[in-house]
Amino acid sequence: MGDSVNRTSAPPFHRFTSSSSPPPVSSLLHPTPSVLDIAAKLEAAGFEAWCVGGAIRDAFVNAAMLLGGMGPVKTDLSESGKLFAGAYALYSGLVVIAVAGLLLGPAVHRLMHRVHWDESP
Repeated sequence: MGDSVNRTSAPPFHRFTSSSSPPPVSSLLHPTPSVLDIAAKLEAAGFEAWCVGGAIRDAFVNAAMLLGGMGPVKTDLSESGKLFAGAYALYSGLVVIAVAGLLLGPAVHRLMHRVHWDESP
């Protein structure tokens, strides 16, 4: 990343082509000084630093839905709806694991007795 590139004149939501340079992080968002410090350290080490919009709730609900086996969320939800959907996905995933354990427990126990897993060699 050369220092001769003027990155401060790029408008917000600028689409980049392979020949254009991305604007600096501080021109598109209003990140905290600690985020700017981390971005500067990454850029000084030769990496590209991108601060993108998005909330922690979006990440939570998508991670919870993926862990629950429901897939990523593609609809717009309110902030409280995201919290509810994420908590419900985690709860339903735990219920599936608990019910599977309760249903498979006796069969696994019987199998262990049949193959004598409880005896030492």
